[in-house]
Amino acid sequence: MQSLPDWIWKVISLLVVPLGAWVWNAQASITIQELKMDHLAEKVEDQDKRVQEISDLKSDIKVLETKMDTVLEEIGDMKKMMVAK
Repeated sequence: MQSLPDWIWKVISLLVVPLGAWVWNAQASITIQELKMDHLAEKVEDQDKRVQEISDLKSDIKVLETKMDTVLEEIGDMKKMMVAK
């Protein structure tokens, strides 16, 4: 009867050790993938911020163009007034 526990231990060790190693490797792979996903999420957030900044800059440029057109018109009007005098 003592050989039965030895036989059971051998079977368990043949199954448990490789299974444990597989689980360990799978967990390590999952952790690595989670870290990569977190890093990519941060990159996406940074890109979203940059897109918003670019959009804001485009709006600012349009406002400046409008103001510059107004200034140019006023300079033209002043020129006409000076030439008329």
